[in-house]
Amino acid sequence: MSVRSRRLACLWVVAGVILRVSIAVGSGLQADGTPPPPPHTSLAIIGAWRSVSSPSLLCLEDDRVLFPGEGITRAVGIERRSPDAWTVRDHGQLKTWKVSQKGKILRVEDSGEAAEYSRLDSVPSECVLKAFPVGPVRDLPKERELAIGKEIHERLLRDQTAIKAANGRAASTNAVIIENKEYLERLIREVGWIDTNRFGAEASGNAIVLAKHSRASVIA
Repeated sequence: MSVRSRRLACLWVVAGVILRVSIAVGSGLQADGTPPPPPHTSLAIIGAWRSVSSPSLLCLEDDRVLFPGEGITRAVGIERRSPDAWTVRDHGQLKTWKVSQKGKILRVEDSGEAAEYSRLDSVPSECVLKAFPVGPVRDLPKERELAIGKEIHERLLRDQTAIKAANGRAASTNAVIIENKEYLERLIREVGWIDTNRFGAEASGNAIVLAKHSRASVIA
């Protein structure tokens, strides 16, 4: 290859890199084409907050908000943040919250309903998700594996029906989710995690969805 050809090849490479970076910046992506990480929540707002009008707690972490309740903790993921609004994922649905802080008072407006919370000096135990152990993996009769997969599928259908009927109101789904959570905890202690090798990809995926929806504990 001649010197001129090498120079042209280098220029094309440089031009391609510049074009890719320009497209990424214009579309809100990083130079390698991946979405930018969400901005961190201000340290001044992270911590535990209690409703000024009820005993309800709001536990704010860097990437999620926890609402401890009776038998279940509702978890809301934080997708994006701006100075006065957050995009969150609640029960699988994207929502916009209007969030503002004035001193030790945090105001959160969701779907036109506003709630105010007062900062707590310490984080109560309710804000800490507790892990429970997963039992050892053991061989099961094929009939039992199929029955477990069927049971998880049916529970997931009831779970999704309840969430859809609740239309974002977590209290309406508590009975179904708590029942599924307790079932999943008992099952995982007995047979180990619902893996693909024994139960298949569908049952394993359904178990993951149920575990996410249970939200009251973290599987360790």
